[in-house]
Amino acid sequence: MSAMRCLALMLLLLLPRLTTARAQELPQLWGAGLDWSSDARYIAVTTDKGVHIHNSDDLSVYRVVNDWISTAIKWSNHGLKLAFQSEDGLGVTVWDLRSEEETYLSIYGVQDPVQITSIQWAPESEALAIAFEREVQIHNFEQRTVRLRKSFEALYHIALPQIHWRPGGPEIMSGPFLNGIAIWHRYTGMLIDFIWNREGGNSPLRWSPDGNMIAAGNGPVTVWRVKPGHPHSQWEEIGGERIHEFDYERGRLWGMSWHPDSTKLAFIFSHVESGYPPKRDFSRDGALIWDISTDATRLIPDVFIIDTPYHTDKVIEWSPDGSKLAAVSSDGRVVMWETDTYLVIAEYDSYRSLLDW
Repeated sequence: MSAMRCLALMLLLLLPRLTTARAQELPQLWGAGLDWSSDARYIAVTTDKGVHIHNSDDLSVYRVVNDWISTAIKWSNHGLKLAFQSEDGLGVTVWDLRSEEETYLSIYGVQDPVQITSIQWAPESEALAIAFEREVQIHNFEQRTVRLRKSFEALYHIALPQIHWRPGGPEIMSGPFLNGIAIWHRYTGMLIDFIWNREGGNSPLRWSPDGNMIAAGNGPVTVWRVKPGHPHSQWEEIGGERIHEFDYERGRLWGMSWHPDSTKLAFIFSHVESGYPPKRDFSRDGALIWDISTDATRLIPDVFIIDTPYHTDKVIEWSPDGSKLAAVSSDGRVVMWETDTYLVIAEYDSYRSLLDW
């Protein structure tokens, strides 16, 4: 065999290993956290190699903020401050895009690293709510003080805690619990309302942008009309009026994002066939839009989520003005659509695919 043929054969044998090694070097969409900046210019995603910030016009990478895993992220409602779990697992780091300065907020009373499952800015961005394990803490960002520590023990918390501020109001929602969703007053810590919902499971929960509705669940998804602000016992009558329910075909709904006009919800749908073990047909997966005003649905194909222990409820999000919709896909892509037509207007495909596993 000639030397040239030997060299060609060696290259053919080494090529799969080189390709695999290169794939292992690519960042993976770890936790699949995705969030838009308040000015809609940037999209941040979590990876196993730091928080990556993309330009929203073409999804090119603008900046990599850190080099550690952070599954929870959130842009401030005003300005360009990005909050994410700190490297030591004992607090939250707030990074200012303009000044590139970092501020560290230590979680009160924590001695060992915890997994932060949700970070939310107050409506005026002067405070941060942090959810982890069985507790919620509200930190005043500017004064570095803790105004509220709320334990979930008494309400029989059943899944990783999630939180969401009421837009324009002092209420903060947390759950899911064994019996439903709790609404607290941010200053007094008083339970002011409770939404009875035993079908929530480990599902996302979101307040509508107009502050009048709550959506929760992943099959069925339920929407309640709520009027927070009055004292209420969780063991009495239902706190909210059930006005919509959405039960799609067999599968799971990942994420939950309200359109800014409070008329539509977006998810990523994962179809699951019956039988054991359940089969996956990725051709039936996609971004799913539910119009609550007409009960109409639209499935946009070519994105999917593979279940891992690290996924959050932020895998698909509308832009602040509602003109665009962005989502992550477990094959290592970030995809963005134009809302009026739902045509793809940008795509980034240089993350490591979970299919490589």
